[in-house]
Amino acid sequence: MARRVTLYSKDGEVGVVFYSLKRKGDKLIIDARALDAMRMTLVLTRGEAFGMLRMMLGRAVVSFVTGHILEAGRIAVIETGDDNRAMAATAKSVGFQHVSLDRVWWTYPETPDTSGTVNGKGKNDHGPR
Repeated sequence: MARRVTLYSKDGEVGVVFYSLKRKGDKLIIDARALDAMRMTLVLTRGEAFGMLRMMLGRAVVSFVTGHILEAGRIAVIETGDDNRAMAATAKSVGFQHVSLDRVWWTYPETPDTSGTVNGKGKNDHGPR
């Protein structure tokens, strides 16, 4: 089954269906259908693509995704470089706390266990309390 993303209006009507995103040179090509009627090819420049990325990594989306992660009983983590002040500020605005790498008690893709063990290896000084 082909992957696609469908966005709906608040009334439940199909607004846009995205079928594919492809890079062609310095452009991003989007195959989409609008209002469940008109198929179109959208072309984004690099600047427009970065603007979309900033929008998708903004506070509303980070908060929304984080909420679903926490509701599922998982631990939400955002990892970013020290020089990415915008992402750090966004993360802080939705409740994330900065933790230096020397305080992280698990290694990806292992996931921490709320009992204080990480894949049976036992609790250390940096584990959940």
